[in-house]
Amino acid sequence: MSENKGLLGQANQEIRAAIDDFAAEQRAGRRLPSLLGRTDAMLTELEALNLLKVRCTPASWRFELTGLVADLPFEYEPRMGHRLSPTRAIDLIFDIQAGLFRLMTGVEPKDERLG
Repeated sequence: MSENKGLLGQANQEIRAAIDDFAAEQRAGRRLPSLLGRTDAMLTELEALNLLKVRCTPASWRFELTGLVADLPFEYEPRMGHRLSPTRAIDLIFDIQAGLFRLMTGVEPKDERLG
């Protein structure tokens, strides 16, 4: 009888592990599109600043970028420097989006500069 309990216990653990893995995949599946939406909103704001010929992004924007980077599911250290122009910030967001797309699709983007 104790052998059956051992087998049932093991089966129960395997089922719980499978459920945990499934739940983690579901969260990740929702997380990446959410992060992508945040980057799209940031790009819209940065493009507006660029059109207004603003030379340096506001300090609040730097905090927003720092928050986004902290939420990323991969390592990324943006090189912001002391003053961050909207154009440079747009480039940073494009880098982040490339990482998100890579995770979402599993495909490495082609480097057009090398072709």
